This record gives sequence, structure tokens and C-alpha cells, in this order.
Amino acid sequence: MDDAPVALSPNRPVAHSFRRLVVLDGRVSNDKRRNDSSAFIKQQDTQELQEELYVRLLLHAHPNAFNSLHFRKVLTKFGPKYASNYAARISPDQLTINLTLDIMKPLTVDVWAKVSIGQREAKNSYRNIFAYNMNLCNLIGKGKGMNVFQIWVQNIYRYTNMPRHCPIPEGNYYWRELRPDKDSIPAFIMSGHFRIDAMFYMRDWSNDMLTNTSMFVDIKMK
Repeated sequence: MDDAPVALSPNRPVAHSFRRLVVLDGRVSNDKRRNDSSAFIKQQDTQELQEELYVRLLLHAHPNAFNSLHFRKVLTKFGPKYASNYAARISPDQLTINLTLDIMKPLTVDVWAKVSIGQREAKNSYRNIFAYNMNLCNLIGKGKGMNVFQIWVQNIYRYTNMPRHCPIPEGNYYWRELRPDKDSIPAFIMSGHFRIDAMFYMRDWSNDMLTNTSMFVDIKMK
């Protein structure tokens, strides 16, 4: 993988295709799949709940193990439909980052974030160890909780003037001296070199990109 911003697709993969057979009472039935959509939806909801529980266990924060994180490089892009500027600057000590974002018009649909984390295996090669798609608007209004996604969002909003609600109005926004909180480092992270890609996009028919960020960081655990 090279150092260009990753081309994350905003279209979430379909985790449960209608081509799958629905298993009911230990039997596989194509007819039941076609005729009983409520059973399929129930199965789908159960599967998604299991996946969510797994992700929460995987991302359980590791507050006592985190030592330091240094920003080595940050690459940014923005979608011209909603933004006119998006830029990032790393502090001289590489411990914090400043960002600016100019939004040209109100964001009237939910903003989603597609996040992936890769650990470096060779000079320009990263092994993907985590990827997730989340509704930012569902998270920003919630209080402090154990969900690591809420911890991430709370940490990000600690350093910004962006409102904690949706829709997000047009305006000039910033993040000043943004740094990771010790509670925001997932338990599966080990010391090493990482690439973090985060694309924010509008969840509608066109899924237009708002911003795309690639951060190259060094993480040291205790």
C-alpha cells in the first residue's frame, strides 16, 4: 500500500444478501426465504447484534497499557460538494494535530464515518486489522459510555468548535491540539507503526464524500 489517501468506498458492503438461505427449525428453505421476510429480518437483526457485540469486545479500551502516539504524516482530501477547505498540520513534537474544515452548506443528512486501521508489515505495506462503518450523528449526542466509538467521538469533540448535533450547519470548524485519549486505544493495538484512514461521507443516494484523512502514526504501548 502506498502513501496516497486510501480510496474508501462509502457504500457499506451488504452483510446479509437475499441470496442466502434462511435456516428455520434446522432446515434450509428457499421458499421460506421468499415468503417470510419478517423471519429474514429477525435473523438479520440477530446477526448484526452478534457482530456489534463482537466489535465491542474487540475494541474494549486498554487505558493502562497506552504510552504514547506520535503523528508522522497526515494526508487530507475533501469533497467539493460540501467543503471548500480541509487541512491538517502536525505539531513540532508530533504529539498533537491541528485541523481546519470549511463547510459551504448545511449537512442535512446523517454523516457517516468509515474507519480502517492497518499495521505496517513492510516499508509501504500495511495489514488491515480493523474496519468499521458508523453513524456519527447517532453518536455525537450520546453521553459518556463504554462503547469505544463513543469514547473516540468524545475525544474528538473535546478539541473542536463543531456542534454536538445534526444537522451540522455551514461554517468554519477547527480541531486544535487534537491528541488521543488513553481510553481511546483499543485493546488489540500493539506497539508499532500504523495507518489510520477515516472517510466522512453523507449517507444518502449518492454517498458524497465530506473528508478523507490518512494518518501515519507510531504507537508505543507499556
